[in-house]
Amino acid sequence: MCPQIAYHFDCEKDYSDRCEFYDDLAEERFREIRDLVADICRKDSPLHLGIVRNMDCLNEVIEVDFKICYNYMRSKARVMMEYIQNMDFEAGYEGYLGKEEILASFSCLTDLFKNACLTSKTSDRCGSNVKDIAIEVLTRENSTYRVCSDASDERLEELLSLLNLGSQEKAFLNIFLYKG
Repeated sequence: MCPQIAYHFDCEKDYSDRCEFYDDLAEERFREIRDLVADICRKDSPLHLGIVRNMDCLNEVIEVDFKICYNYMRSKARVMMEYIQNMDFEAGYEGYLGKEEILASFSCLTDLFKNACLTSKTSDRCGSNVKDIAIEVLTRENSTYRVCSDASDERLEELLSLLNLGSQEKAFLNIFLYKG
């Protein structure tokens, strides 16, 4: 499977170079994902060895827990979205900025909830060492940094206060919030 994935990345890179499809940020993200895939596919890398050793358990997380985490994320998103829809924003540019700020924080948290849930399920099902593999992959995939770069700490706290999170949920969220 790794040769096909590498070929796909090479084709996409060739296309983007010829058509000037990516900006610098997208180029950097592409390179990060390509490096992650290369590390996963390199047979002697610790990441590859850890994934191969725990493949059955990781597949179980994907097959069983992915939908659970999706539903978990959606339930949290529903509470936050209801709150956002009931907010009053100023007219004009200031109101627009306020709305953009809260929506950026909402997007950030939905991504964080997905990653935190998958990490928690991996830890529960596969153990602490495999949890560390999940954190490495999800962190290096780097979507959280991209999604959370425009989020405001104040707005994140505002939305988090709606959710009555337990200490374990907060701990897993913080792994990704402060690791990007």
